[in-house]
Amino acid sequence: MEEDPLPPEGGGKVAMSTQLILLSCNAAVGGFMYGYDTGSMGGALLQLKRPRTAGACPGLADSTLSVADQESIVSAVVLGGLVTSTMAGWLSATLGRRNTILISSVLLIVGSWLMSSASSMNSMLVARFITGAGIGITSCTVPMYICECSPSSHRGRLCFLNDMMIVFGQVFAALTSTIFFQLEVNDSWRYILGLGTLPGMVMFFGFFLQPESPRWLLSMGRQDDAKSVLALLRGSNPHDAALEAEFQEMSDGIAAECKAANSGRSCFQTFWLDLHVRRALMLGCGLQILQQWSGINTIMYYGATIMQRSGTAYDVRATTCFTAENKRNVASTVMFSGSQIVGVLFSWFLVDRIGRRPLILTSLAGVVLSLAILGCVFTLANPSTGIIIFFIVMYTVSFGFGLSPVPWTVNAEIYPVSVRGTCVTLATSMHWLMNLVVTETFLTWATSLSTNREDPKSHPNGIFWLYSAVAAVGTALVWAKMPETRGVQLEDVGRLFVRPDEFRNV
Repeated sequence: MEEDPLPPEGGGKVAMSTQLILLSCNAAVGGFMYGYDTGSMGGALLQLKRPRTAGACPGLADSTLSVADQESIVSAVVLGGLVTSTMAGWLSATLGRRNTILISSVLLIVGSWLMSSASSMNSMLVARFITGAGIGITSCTVPMYICECSPSSHRGRLCFLNDMMIVFGQVFAALTSTIFFQLEVNDSWRYILGLGTLPGMVMFFGFFLQPESPRWLLSMGRQDDAKSVLALLRGSNPHDAALEAEFQEMSDGIAAECKAANSGRSCFQTFWLDLHVRRALMLGCGLQILQQWSGINTIMYYGATIMQRSGTAYDVRATTCFTAENKRNVASTVMFSGSQIVGVLFSWFLVDRIGRRPLILTSLAGVVLSLAILGCVFTLANPSTGIIIFFIVMYTVSFGFGLSPVPWTVNAEIYPVSVRGTCVTLATSMHWLMNLVVTETFLTWATSLSTNREDPKSHPNGIFWLYSAVAAVGTALVWAKMPETRGVQLEDVGRLFVRPDEFRNV
């Protein structure tokens, strides 16, 4: 895509203030909650699915949960996220980014507590839905909040911090599950799921100390408040020349972005009359679809179950779930989550140096290869557990390097402030919709797409080939359609989506 030359970033490279770092870390607790609440079910499900009367490992219901029941419990969080992600943009535009995150933290606290005390399938589904509702709002609002508060020179790393915290949440969930399984704690699934209340409380109380997004304040016409917040975030005097220049550039850009809204155009007209908004939204939604259909959440949600299928512990044991195989399977999820951190950490150091495109294209190449090989391994008569773990680790490292953080970061960057909340909402809703479809179908498709008709449960090869093929197609589309946003002022990103001859009021 041919790019229109962009003006240099106002103010040059800006130092990160203590307040900005604190804000980003506190906001990213929402990412930790996302990771913990999605990752904690991986180990908890090995107990949860068992009968309530099953000796040392009492589960949720009177009888063993079916595959459909297990998929429903896992997917209830995703459904809650899908529902609230559709309204998160309206909430953040109306109430502000900060107040919207406070609402999400309340939902996360309540949902985690209800999961720990659930006594039936229905009560667990309600609790999971409420938890997902909090995660849905957080996943939409937190990246946007961090992005709007960050200087362009550090925006990539600060936005990546949110994704890094998602992965840390998954690692902590896996470690927690491993510890409870090693200690053979009865009803440990209640403790695993209930611990999610703690980071939710940290996020709730922490946000009373955080300011509102300066860009949202400007869009509301509160210029004095916006300038004061910007000075706080930059650790600078409000009358500093560099701060004045950045604030003026921000004000002018937002005024230009809001021109369509002030002329009476609806959001729908803005999407389809502004070429750059339409192309940006297609890219944002496409990245979220690609992220989910590369299959990452099947590893995060069903990692221990996948390992069960490669060994001898696939059945629901009559006396205990604390078998050596299950302990090994739960412990392996720590490695899966931890390896993703390796990829995210590498990308964190590189995102503002080499850009978003190189990271996600390299990431996709590794994802395509590792998923294809993993499918081949499951084709073998007796798949080696060690080889399966190796290629899952290869996959999660590759995913963490770019496909994990880049879609969230790019979606927070590419839309005008006048429609940013709505566009991020649409893209995030697409993320949750695809997450729901993939999560709800994985166990069923893992069996039905197997090429081994005699023992399809132990040979889920076809599902990994499907995800590899989707990632391969996505690689070609990202190469052709995704521009580089590194170091570009938020108000100038729209120019990347049009050629000079198409440029009109971008």
